[in-house]
Amino acid sequence: MKEKYRHFREQDNLKDATRFLNDWCRRGEASKLSVLQKKASTLQQRRTGLLNYHRCPISTGHLEGINNKIKTLQRKVYGHRDLEFFYLRIYSIHCIKYALVG
Repeated sequence: MKEKYRHFREQDNLKDATRFLNDWCRRGEASKLSVLQKKASTLQQRRTGLLNYHRCPISTGHLEGINNKIKTLQRKVYGHRDLEFFYLRIYSIHCIKYALVG
């Protein structure tokens, strides 16, 4: 069931995604595993948000990655008082290349 749910985002249109979600939730609720029953209940509660992905397939994954890099940089420069340098470091985050040393 867990592996099958991964195919949710691969559905071609809203109608197929709705059918897939209904089928998955029905099977989850019929399962004897409490974990699957709870997951099915959660998916039913968040149904509108899940199906909205198929109306407008936008992901914020890239933005979340950038935010994570900024938070990491913020921890590294903790205690420094030069905000202008910090801002320059944020602007240059996407230009940093990592290399193996040694």
